Amino acid sequence: MGRLKDRLGRHLGVPTGAPPPRAAGPRDTKALPGTLEDTPAGPVRVIRFEAPALPGPIPSPCLGAPVTALHGLLADPRLEGFARDSALFFDVEATGLSRGAGTFAFLIGLAWFEGDRLILEQLLAEEPGQERAALHRFLARLGERSHFVSYNGKSYDVSVLQSRLVVNRFMDHREAELRIRPHLDLLHSGRRLWRGTLPNHTLGALEANLLGLVREGDVPGALVPHLYFSWVNTGDAEGLRKVIEHNRQDVLSMVSLTHLLLAGLDPAGACPTAQLRVNRARIHARAGRWDAVADALATHTESLEPGLRDEALDLLD
Repeated sequence: MGRLKDRLGRHLGVPTGAPPPRAAGPRDTKALPGTLEDTPAGPVRVIRFEAPALPGPIPSPCLGAPVTALHGLLADPRLEGFARDSALFFDVEATGLSRGAGTFAFLIGLAWFEGDRLILEQLLAEEPGQERAALHRFLARLGERSHFVSYNGKSYDVSVLQSRLVVNRFMDHREAELRIRPHLDLLHSGRRLWRGTLPNHTLGALEANLLGLVREGDVPGALVPHLYFSWVNTGDAEGLRKVIEHNRQDVLSMVSLTHLLLAGLDPAGACPTAQLRVNRARIHARAGRWDAVADALATHTESLEPGLRDEALDLLD
């Protein structure tokens, strides 16, 4: 793993190996975007802007119509009433890939809609001691929205945030779980809808195949902790700026992918391939929405390949 990080670091032009000792001079904070803002828990750097456009073939700033009974389709009653204006999109960059108490969150990327404007806000702890302020600001945003969207958040982002909220004594474990667990995870829901249509279900594969987006010079996730500690120790902002851009693109892609997911689940929406029609029908069948299953398949079964046709007929039976 160490040799792989070194090779990736040389390719991206960032420092490799163990973080060097802290530089004597101040960090180059002027090279970072955003401004340092005060909170009751201390200062945190806030990078805030209005997104000019969404990646992929998305009619910015639209997010598609709400899917009726989304909570039933995805078997999560807490998603009842999910809509564009109720959603908070989030992505966390942390100091390690584990979810234990020793891993802290140094960058939290957020996005939400205000009318037809998509607002992005990134909360950056310039040093570990500012994590509490970043979490304080995150909780303020959390209280403004009732539904949350992540990519693989159930396995990583939510667990990291839950752990850090408890460690920083904002709330106990049970309260943290109730506050941030109910959300739409695009990895798990996307696997159901796009099953059999993608080479894999990584965020990069979804971006390339669904949004036509291929990132150039993006920071691999394995290097993110190293680049942050390099900033802490040397004050060199170049690597950290790349992490900030990586996080920003993750959040924007989640907004676009949510649009495509909602459109793909809508029984009245366009469905360009036979596999997607069957996948949509399967999801609606699991929720007992048989009218939607019939709408998705009834007029298409004869044109399906034999394997898909058999599955479609079983769903219609």
